[in-house]
Amino acid sequence: MILTCDNKGDIVLEPMCGSGTTCKMAYLLGRRFIGMDISDKYCKIARKRVGKYIFINNYIKGIL
Repeated sequence: MILTCDNKGDIVLEPMCGSGTTCKMAYLLGRRFIGMDISDKYCKIARKRVGKYIFINNYIKGIL
């Protein structure tokens, strides 16, 4: 869905992000994202999941 509905740089809104799969894929496909969930448990899981990819990407680019 991300590839067919959005362009690079667009914002993907995921109002029920659960474990962050959509947010992770949005980031990996060059989109910005907003993810939210009613459960603190799942928000923590999503932050951890997406955070790994952001950290690795910044490390490769020499930002960290």
